[in-house]
Amino acid sequence: MEFEIQPDYTVEDFAAFWHGFREKQPGKKDVRRLSDRGMWRGGWAFLLGGASLLAVCWFNPLELQPVPLSMVFMALAFLALGVVTLIQWRPGGDPVYPRWARRAWKKWSAQAPELRWSYRFTPEGVELHNRTSDHRYDYSAVRQVWEDEGHFYFTLDERVWHILNKSQFTKGDPARFAAFLAEQMGRPVDWVNGEKEPV
Repeated sequence: MEFEIQPDYTVEDFAAFWHGFREKQPGKKDVRRLSDRGMWRGGWAFLLGGASLLAVCWFNPLELQPVPLSMVFMALAFLALGVVTLIQWRPGGDPVYPRWARRAWKKWSAQAPELRWSYRFTPEGVELHNRTSDHRYDYSAVRQVWEDEGHFYFTLDERVWHILNKSQFTKGDPARFAAFLAEQMGRPVDWVNGEKEPV
């Protein structure tokens, strides 16, 4: 049994790595985030809060002499947060990706095609190759393998992580890949977000 993967990463691949490994500890439950609609409502809340503070400063019902500048700055900050939130998280708008994911994808996209790795997994070992070099590793060199709904992740040195998109397997069935790796490594493939949800 053999598996081959030729990655063609998208920003979504790096965002998945961010949410699974950098935003939280791998193996823990996914971090709960507000939906786009929730962020949109939050943006309106900031706008209304800022407008209310400005109205208090303008009409000065408490008869403060003078009106504290900190209140004015806070109102302007709320208005700015509201505008930014509404622009970025409007319902039905483009997804908002973490800055790290966007930078990582741009860096990978700028890389010369001949330097991009392709992967081959056989019973004899793991092979990484590009147009300039080839590397082969025994499965004992694989430090950790994780899986989520769309990817496998592994590291050989605990510093550089490799992302394998399940949709980019050019040989072998990705549904059988975890069992194959577990057999070769002698330990199971872990689920990034804790226990895998039953299907």
